[in-house]
Amino acid sequence: MTDYQAFCAEHAGRQIGHATNVGAGEVSWVRAYEELFGPLPEIWFTDRHGRLDHEGLAQYRETGTVVAEWDCSPVPGDGGDEAAPARQSAAASL
Repeated sequence: MTDYQAFCAEHAGRQIGHATNVGAGEVSWVRAYEELFGPLPEIWFTDRHGRLDHEGLAQYRETGTVVAEWDCSPVPGDGGDEAAPARQSAAASL
């Protein structure tokens, strides 16, 4: 079992699927995440090369707002649609 599968089993009771959905904007589900798990850890502000986005992290810590780019979202109908990012114009992934 992967770490992701174990996390899903523990916190959602099932696997959460993902589908391609490229976009950018404010992440709408941050407050819900914080209520369940606490503040977002620094890893959420790193790119695929492990570089920390110091500005993004500082903005989050000051305002609670996260603006990001993404390349996937939960599969529609997977029980978490209210947390899925809205489809927006395509943006380059980090």
